[in-house]
Amino acid sequence: MKYNYSLTVITLATLLTAACSSTSAPNTANSTHAANTATPTPVAASTTPAADASLDLLKRSVGKTAAEIGLWENNEITARLEKLLGADYTSMKQNWQTQTPIEAEGSVLSLTGCENNNCGGNQYLMYVDTANNNINVYRFKDGKMKTYSEKGAIELPKGLAKDLETTKQNAETSK
Repeated sequence: MKYNYSLTVITLATLLTAACSSTSAPNTANSTHAANTATPTPVAASTTPAADASLDLLKRSVGKTAAEIGLWENNEITARLEKLLGADYTSMKQNWQTQTPIEAEGSVLSLTGCENNNCGGNQYLMYVDTANNNINVYRFKDGKMKTYSEKGAIELPKGLAKDLETTKQNAETSK
């Protein structure tokens, strides 16, 4: 009789274990499915929304100057420019006095700024490729050009490329 009692307990324990594992298996599968479903959302959310938001400000501001949109007070854009320009960022900000409105050609935006009464000797051109989330800055100082590229050179549309070439030529003649 003891043998049957022990066998019954073992059988019950086995059945309970099987029952518990079979009910938790679907929950695990559902949890895994829910986790897999939730995984893409954080990944998609972390694909640089802050950077895109900063460029949206520029896209919405075509026809306005950097001063009119508060460019130098925009933390997202200025953080990118500080990282891009390093020690030269302060000079850019200080000398961005005379400026042109933001222009757009395709997905590329153009902004220019220069030192008052010295555009030939101290000028900045900023190009922003909104499609590729990329910023380039060209600095012309005393006839020399220095280029800052965030993610490589932006392929400029024809009109903006022509403007850049004209600025290069003007910088050469102002030596």
